[in-house]
Amino acid sequence: MKVKLTNDKLRRAFLDNYEAWGVWFYEPRLGVNYYRCSFPDNSGIVVEEQTSAGLHSPRVVTSVRYHRVSPYGKYDMEESSMADMIRNLRNWTGIVEIGISD
Repeated sequence: MKVKLTNDKLRRAFLDNYEAWGVWFYEPRLGVNYYRCSFPDNSGIVVEEQTSAGLHSPRVVTSVRYHRVSPYGKYDMEESSMADMIRNLRNWTGIVEIGISD
């Protein structure tokens, strides 16, 4: 898949639209979906999405965690660290070949 990542707005939209990457792995015991994309330097992003209902409330809550992975390890990213992840993506400008899980 080719993605255009020429500015911060496009990079943020790419990260926010993680569901378009397709589910890479589903953990049924925990009800967690994992989405993954890979970059040409063997680094990538894994998004962990968990949906659960409260015990005393009918409200359904979805939590999302971002993980940046590289050949050197995995790094958890809190939602507040999205700007840092986007800054890391600045190395990828123009049209980039992104590996999306099938």
